[in-house]
Amino acid sequence: GIHPDPIDPISRISMMSLIAVIVITLASGNSGSNTLLGIVLLMVAVFCASLFNILSRAESKRFTPVERTYMMFLIGTIGFNIIALVGLNANYMTELTRAVTSGPFWGAISYLSILSSIVAFMLYNYATTLISPVRAASFANITTVVSVFAGIFIMNEQLTLVQLICCVF
Repeated sequence: GIHPDPIDPISRISMMSLIAVIVITLASGNSGSNTLLGIVLLMVAVFCASLFNILSRAESKRFTPVERTYMMFLIGTIGFNIIALVGLNANYMTELTRAVTSGPFWGAISYLSILSSIVAFMLYNYATTLISPVRAASFANITTVVSVFAGIFIMNEQLTLVQLICCVF
């Protein structure tokens, strides 16, 4: 008969991580609410991240991590500006002007763009040239664990048994 290929350990860990993220999301109904739209958007985000990992790895043969990061941010900038333009319509320039003349805006933009985005994604794009997309994705799932512990230490949220078990996976 036909025997399916065995699942390698890294893929198995990645699937367990994904399941743990879903369980944490569904079990976190303490103060927030889980809507079908939110769960669907979470699944779309996971799909997009998986697609990004595969495409980034494929393009790593042709482009450097810096070039891939630059294009990623250029496409994001254009896309989000189109969304803002459509959403704000006539108020786009007013809101943009108000934002760029604000000191806290520049502090937030500097942190988010330089540390949280450029440095993080350039390192991630570099990593995808060295390791498989599956392994890179499993490292990305650490974000959920960090979010859980940030909620505990910053927001004084309670750690549930389900969250603790899922963080181990």
